[in-house]
Amino acid sequence: MINLPDKSISYWMDSTHFKEYPKVEKDMDVDVVIIGAGITGITCAYMLKKNGLKVALLDVDKVAAGTTGHTTAKLTIQHDLIYDKLISNFGKEKAELYAESNKKGQEFLVSLVKEKKIDCDLELQNSYVYTQSDDYVSDIEKEVSAARDLNIHAKYETKLKLPFDVKAAVCFPDQYQFHPRKYLKFLCDEIDTDGETIFENTKVIDILESLEGNRKLKVFIDGGQKIRCDYAVMACHFPFHGGTGLYPIKLYAEKDYVVAAKTIKEFEGGMYKNAEDPPRSLRSVNINGEKAVLFTGDSHKVGTEHETLIHYDNLLTFAKENYGVKEVLYRWSTQDLIPLDSVPYVGHLTGHHENVYVATGFNTWGMTSSQMSAILIRDKIVDKYSPWEELYNPSRLNLKASVKNLFKNTGGVINNLILRKITPPFDFLSEISRDEGRVVTIKGDKIGAYRDKDGLLHIVETACTHLRCELQWNEAEKTWDCPCHGSRFSIDGEVIEGPALERIRTITLPDEKKT
Repeated sequence: MINLPDKSISYWMDSTHFKEYPKVEKDMDVDVVIIGAGITGITCAYMLKKNGLKVALLDVDKVAAGTTGHTTAKLTIQHDLIYDKLISNFGKEKAELYAESNKKGQEFLVSLVKEKKIDCDLELQNSYVYTQSDDYVSDIEKEVSAARDLNIHAKYETKLKLPFDVKAAVCFPDQYQFHPRKYLKFLCDEIDTDGETIFENTKVIDILESLEGNRKLKVFIDGGQKIRCDYAVMACHFPFHGGTGLYPIKLYAEKDYVVAAKTIKEFEGGMYKNAEDPPRSLRSVNINGEKAVLFTGDSHKVGTEHETLIHYDNLLTFAKENYGVKEVLYRWSTQDLIPLDSVPYVGHLTGHHENVYVATGFNTWGMTSSQMSAILIRDKIVDKYSPWEELYNPSRLNLKASVKNLFKNTGGVINNLILRKITPPFDFLSEISRDEGRVVTIKGDKIGAYRDKDGLLHIVETACTHLRCELQWNEAEKTWDCPCHGSRFSIDGEVIEGPALERIRTITLPDEKKT
């Protein structure tokens, strides 16, 4: 019997180890503070330092350990079936800018890898979006036509190197896949030559205009330290400091699952994603010198499902049916932020924050979007101009492209807040089995309870500290997840993923209530 690993851990995280970086322990003066040390923040720091600016790169946890450490690492300008939609919703000129900007981002990473001879498993691969349904054939045809109109090399195909038949596919030749943390480890070593640039375990709690000295901003750290700077860049996935930017309405978090397996049938190369539901994505990977395949998909909005282990089972079933499985080496999940109109938000945080930048909402295409974002922000800070800034302007509102998701996002938040007022039937804590989590009520108050494998109960509030949405138990990762904006908390209430900054409160019950 082929079983899933007991623990969720990504191959990228398990196969690379970064040195430990210090916390911010004193007040500092720099040109730019970058909040979030994932691929966007690290790339941005690298570019700005190359332009002679003094940078402080901060992360609330560890370097490259968030979304970047759990990606599928496809470096492609093929972002699902996007180009036909972009032409329809934004016009051909802006669709061309989208393709151009992501191509520039892709070229930057590939050129740097080749120039510096970075060992990060960079491989040239064709990228495909395929369908097995007649309903999506016309969408594939439109995407091929749109890509060609934008001078993107695209091919229409009906036969792929897959162990099942497809109705149609669009191919973008000569795209890339790589190992993101191997790549970023090199960049971090280049950035932190002075030992005073990268900081971990450092939580930013506010950014304000500065009235002291010549610097324009002050960044406040939860330990009481202040960093004076001219620019701040929020590259921390979901912006925690949004002001009037309305990011809680403009973004929602989606979760995907990954199973890394050695297969019986050979995987013949290429990067694949289907057009229909349920989502399925495939790419090869070398793990400890052996060939394996990443099977990805079964996505859903974060915090909307309790029984999440089924999604790993679904991917494993897909792998068994199509390739046969010798062994499952890893399983993990990843979280992506989805914007209203399919285009990331990159630029000024709001119209009132000229010196605070944001990069967020990359859909599931953060490897190229991160590079594009770093280039755009570098150009704005250094040259005061980017040809892409209007397209990615976070303050834009394209009603034609956004209205459907706008109602979906706002409705989801409102419905969840109403749900908090509805009291479910009383549940006895004694009914919770070992290694099980559940929302229960004690005298009309909702609490989240998890009984660990040793029988010990871990009890927390179930209101997210971001906007008080009702948390959902995630059985696969053993976390409390927020369906509104994707914040996640440990069994003991610690923040695992933002935008929440504060932990949820733990609850101690009288002994007679614990059974």
